[in-house]
Amino acid sequence: MQKKKILIASYSAGSGHVSAAKGLETYLNKFPGKYITEHVNLNDHLSLIMRILHINLYNFMVQKIPEFYGNMYETLDNPKRTSRFMSIFWLIKRISTSKFLKYLRSVNPDLVICTHYLSAEITRNISRRFQFQLPIFLVITDYGFHNFWGVEHLQHYFVPTSKMKDILEEQYKLRGKVTTSGIPINPVFHEEKENEMLRNKHEIHREEKVVLVLSGGEGHSRSDRIVENLIKLEEKFTIITIAGKNKKLLNKLKNLTPPPYIRIIPIGWTDVIDEYMRIADIIITKSGGLATSESLALGKHILITPPVRGQETINAEFMLEHGYGHIVHNMHDFVFFIRKQLHSPEGRYKYAATPGAEIIREKIDEFFLKRVTDITDEKVSNAVYGMACKSHTGER
Repeated sequence: MQKKKILIASYSAGSGHVSAAKGLETYLNKFPGKYITEHVNLNDHLSLIMRILHINLYNFMVQKIPEFYGNMYETLDNPKRTSRFMSIFWLIKRISTSKFLKYLRSVNPDLVICTHYLSAEITRNISRRFQFQLPIFLVITDYGFHNFWGVEHLQHYFVPTSKMKDILEEQYKLRGKVTTSGIPINPVFHEEKENEMLRNKHEIHREEKVVLVLSGGEGHSRSDRIVENLIKLEEKFTIITIAGKNKKLLNKLKNLTPPPYIRIIPIGWTDVIDEYMRIADIIITKSGGLATSESLALGKHILITPPVRGQETINAEFMLEHGYGHIVHNMHDFVFFIRKQLHSPEGRYKYAATPGAEIIREKIDEFFLKRVTDITDEKVSNAVYGMACKSHTGER
């Protein structure tokens, strides 16, 4: 079979959608004889007004007015309201996507896999408007379904849970077009790594207790406040805190002065986040879809910072429902759960699941094989029909 060109389209409304796309790209690149894979962040191909209206507004609401964001998230989780909301952006989307249209034409992919509903919506609209006939897969990257993700007329949908599969099949009439895959993450999280070797690499003693504080890829969460509260505890442990791309946050963390029995290791951007998660006794993080999925892959219980109403709340509820984490609402919760984990740690659990990227790859192969079979059947059918017509008219 000829190599298939696969475009993975993400969007920077939160870092998880981009991380899922990169994880899927990394996995598919392990099969260079089958696929030519390219990842595109839709943010790089939209107009300034579209970026301001969507990404900047999203970040502002989540960080500055989370209650308003939560109200809007819940209000718009309705087909009619979603349709009205999307129609407001129809003209803006239409004039904002000319650059992405040129990009699509230059790449000319055989398949587009989207990790955000907006990248799927825009790709579908371009495909229909200009008659590209692009097959589109949509990968949902949170553990709860919102009506925004109900982009119609796509070839296939990948969801994290069987519950979400039932919703799409029953309420959206998508039976046969939905696969429970989990959320694709970097394949490195599914590799085996020796804990003692990692502790030596990062200069962590064998008996040293480690609390890992994550801030997300962009470093938006106020992890400095968490660390400020942690160093007030009269317990001996090491705090590794990841600031991501936020240099201002990193400097704040470096300037903190812990008591002599607590060590702080501030880290900026890192491409070995799995190693820090593996050596951690306690992980404190917000409940993004990717952070929870990475913790699941490693069998790590997490302490979840107060979630923003919306997808974070749904992800946190999923972790609590299955016993994979606890929400810490205040300092009293922090003290209780950290002391409990330091002295009576919950053991690792086995989250039995095939890596999401592997399931998606299998469906990609199945999709292309079916297309080849359908084309072959059509050619045979046309040939038989042609022979029958000639026979009927007496032609030889």
